[in-house]
Formats: sequence, C-alpha cells, structure tokens
Amino acid sequence: MYENAEARVRGLLERGRREGVFRIDLPVEWMLAVTHATLNTAA
Repeated sequence: MYENAEARVRGLLERGRREGVFRIDLPVEWMLAVTHATLNTAA
C-alpha cells in the first residue's frame, strides 16, 4: 500500500517538474521525503 502511494506521489512530482510547476534543482527523493514528513506531522 505504501509503495503504491509513494509511486503516485513520485509520478506527480516528476510530472510537475517536467511541466515547470516544481523546482528542478531539488532531487525528487528529497521532495518525496519532505512530503512524507509533512503529511506525517499533519496527521
């Protein structure tokens, strides 16, 4: 289940980078980690 959610967020981040919505100077892995930490903190 977690792997599926991570894959979906990774796809969102990668698509956002391609479309110029998200920064390209930050690694996708870092953005995934920050997203995960933020959601855990909010929960």
